[in-house]
Amino acid sequence: MKEPAETRRILVVDDEEEYRVLATTFLERSGYTCASASDADEALRKLDERPFHLVVSDIRMKGKDGLRLMAEARGTHPHLDFIIMTGYTEDYTYSDIIKAGATDFIHKPFDMHQLLAKLQRIEREKSTLARLQEAYETLSWEAEVNRSFAELSRALISARPFEDISSLVLEHAKALTGSPLGYVSHVDRETGHLTVSTMAAGTWELCRAEDKDAAFRDFHGLGARVLENGKSLRINDFQRELPSGRLPAGHIPIHRFLSAVATVEDRMVGQVSLANSSRDYSEKDLVVIERLADVFAVAVQRRQMEDSLRKSHGETEQLLASIPSLLIELSEEDRVVRWNPAARRVLGKSLEEVFGLPLEEVWMPVDWKRVRAGIAAARSTGKSQRLDDVRVLRSDGKEGFLSLSISCVQDHSAGKTGLILLGSDVTERKILEGQLAQAQKLESIGQLAAGIAHEINTPTQYVGDNVRFLQDAFKDLERLLDKYEELRASVRDGPPTPAVISAVEEAVEQTDLDYLKTEIPKAIEQSLEGIRRVSKIVRAMREFSHPGLNEKTALDINRAIESTLTVTRNEWKYVAEVVTDFDPNLPLVPVLPGEFNQVILNMIINAAHAIGAVVGDGSGAKGTITLRTRKRDDSVEISIGDTGTGIPEEIRSKIFDPFFTTKEVGKGTGQGLAISHSVIVEKHGGKISFESQVGKGTTFFICLPTQQDLQSERRHEKEHSFCG
Repeated sequence: MKEPAETRRILVVDDEEEYRVLATTFLERSGYTCASASDADEALRKLDERPFHLVVSDIRMKGKDGLRLMAEARGTHPHLDFIIMTGYTEDYTYSDIIKAGATDFIHKPFDMHQLLAKLQRIEREKSTLARLQEAYETLSWEAEVNRSFAELSRALISARPFEDISSLVLEHAKALTGSPLGYVSHVDRETGHLTVSTMAAGTWELCRAEDKDAAFRDFHGLGARVLENGKSLRINDFQRELPSGRLPAGHIPIHRFLSAVATVEDRMVGQVSLANSSRDYSEKDLVVIERLADVFAVAVQRRQMEDSLRKSHGETEQLLASIPSLLIELSEEDRVVRWNPAARRVLGKSLEEVFGLPLEEVWMPVDWKRVRAGIAAARSTGKSQRLDDVRVLRSDGKEGFLSLSISCVQDHSAGKTGLILLGSDVTERKILEGQLAQAQKLESIGQLAAGIAHEINTPTQYVGDNVRFLQDAFKDLERLLDKYEELRASVRDGPPTPAVISAVEEAVEQTDLDYLKTEIPKAIEQSLEGIRRVSKIVRAMREFSHPGLNEKTALDINRAIESTLTVTRNEWKYVAEVVTDFDPNLPLVPVLPGEFNQVILNMIINAAHAIGAVVGDGSGAKGTITLRTRKRDDSVEISIGDTGTGIPEEIRSKIFDPFFTTKEVGKGTGQGLAISHSVIVEKHGGKISFESQVGKGTTFFICLPTQQDLQSERRHEKEHSFCG
């Protein structure tokens, strides 16, 4: 997607005014923001005054030449692109100019479209490099997560001491989230007190702890809130996200806080808490910490089991039996040596039936080739392998899905390497995701299909009427042309006969040329207008229904809303007038386009229904739907207002709840606002709120972080401290 024109700035440098004016005029018409300079010194001053992305410079000028300008400019603007242009090909070769550091080279005189093509190529290359860098960072982060969990899995399997595992959990939690402060605590089974297992260096001093073995008997603050609610907590802005707008009284000042509860069978056994990352904690951070809390929960449970079964055998088997995920351990020869109850539950075979047998003899997943390749990769690289959505045949004979992790386990005493296959049954989640997506899609299609067909049918109908008129008019003109041909043939042989002239005059009178000259242009213009209307609707549908992306992409919010208004026109045109007030300088916003479009569609349809409940069938005065966009500091605000019925006070707290609806049966599933809330808040890190007056209408406000806000997450870390 193109950047806004104001961010694609080009400086044209040439001592020939004609070239400067020609180049800047053409480039500005092509969507760029341009400035010009007549020599190198003026160009260097302008580069210092404001940023530019690219310089188009003549090579031979008075004073410093283009290559000298490029060298000096790169000293303070190392990422600046240069296109060098010259008519002196005998003095400068393409190779010399490129070796000097130019991005590209163009001969004078040149076609302006050639220059535009070079600019567009440079933009594409920079965009591709940016996407590759982003993909590399994501893969690197995922690899780091996999390494962390592989190490923790090995620690669990090798029965390392509980204190070591606690330290490992905190170490990896800090590294994966960039947090300098944090602690891991567990609930003492005998006393019920929350006891610190391990804490980051410096945190004890900041929290004024006198005894590292002390239990938090009187526990206050954010950590206590997590324990009381039994839910994870992620806070990046205390003033906005805490009900009181500030930290609890007496709490150590911190900037950001992230905490997850470790539970076993719905029983809280511990907590992993972090603070003061140099960037806002993301949804990915929360997921990782929750997974680490699950690992820590296993460690806590193992310790509890070891305490209670210290004098008996089978501690490891008891620990693995409590893991809710399928776990299979393979020997160096790929024979089964461990098979936990979850594996028996999912695959329908007991440890006694499979022990010592090759894996392929006791379990053959539908995606066996993927599993075999993952096992081979884990053995050859020594690195953990993750396989998502592995299709398996469950014990009930039906196909299911596992999320599978394959990790190496080194037995140093025996000098052998085994494997651990850890899998979570995600079948129900996959089914629910598919059902929800299909239901939402079918609901949208059902709402829009008839209306769009009607919108297309109207212009198509009068295009057809006009084409039939043109067909009849052509027949009349064809008859007239035949008579003119007879007249021309008659004149060729001499003066035309009265009979021929009479026939021509009669044809002219029957054709009514004055009428046709008036009506044919109108028919053509009406037909073209109809085609334009159909094209607009089809284009809007194509943009609205663009296949969903798994990653966010920068989107023109104003254009997306315009497209959604077009495809929903039949929903609102009978009951409302639409007023748009879009900020023309709105920056591109990183979103999931398909899901964002679905949110706007839900809001517009809800507004139309609310107005319809007031104006009835639309025979009287229409209501108004008002859509505005504004830049608000580090976010973009979208408001959708209606003059409908308003939302009663008693149900306002429920409108974002799944399946809650005030519509009659058949008018909606009650999922629209719940899904909108999930998309905006959970998937985009934004906010959604509303204002409403009964009898006057409702306005919904959607706030989304901008690209600049996402970049600001990388600001340097500020040192703060926290206590639970």
